[in-house]
Amino acid sequence: MKQKKIVIVALVLTVIAIISGCGNGRGLNYDICRRGDALREIMVGVKSNKTDFKIDEITLDFYYGSEHGISGYRSDSDLMELGVGVYLCNAKDFDPIYEANSSFGIENYKDIDGLYFVRFIDMGEYNSTEYNVKLPFPLFGTPKYNHKETLTIPASIIDREKEYRLSTYFCLIILRIVYNKAQSKCSYDHLGYLGIEYEFLDDETVRLSEPGCTLF
Repeated sequence: MKQKKIVIVALVLTVIAIISGCGNGRGLNYDICRRGDALREIMVGVKSNKTDFKIDEITLDFYYGSEHGISGYRSDSDLMELGVGVYLCNAKDFDPIYEANSSFGIENYKDIDGLYFVRFIDMGEYNSTEYNVKLPFPLFGTPKYNHKETLTIPASIIDREKEYRLSTYFCLIILRIVYNKAQSKCSYDHLGYLGIEYEFLDDETVRLSEPGCTLF
């Protein structure tokens, strides 16, 4: 009888350990999830060995690139691809960016309203093997990204407002930056993104989680 009780206690403790470790223990792995345009010109993945972070210490390994590079405009067109911009944003600012039209009104691609600029990649570099993504066959396997980039999410991206305290998200966004030679202004298209959900555990700590994913 005593031995049976010990076994039951051990099982209960094991279940508790599994439940409590679901957040921080298993980490994040979006390798098999790709979000981007239907041409697979911009794909994004992320990995982390933990999910619980202080809001000013969220550091993640991002993977992004393209299967065959980004196709260009004709040489006689007024439009010219400059490259891709890498940005971060929170949930409130994502929808306006996602739904925006491609009117040429951007004076500076490093200063787009609602987006935190991370870096710019020249189109020639982005279309090189450094940013190549090899997709598995069939597509349910794991893609192989050549490019990996470790980023610390700025605390300003994490939304502390009351209505967002239960669950919200931030995004890594990649945009193709296009220059209109006739208007001398920029726009963007070919948006690729990856959203990471989070909830507050206390005033200074969040737990990241994997949202549903769209597969190509």
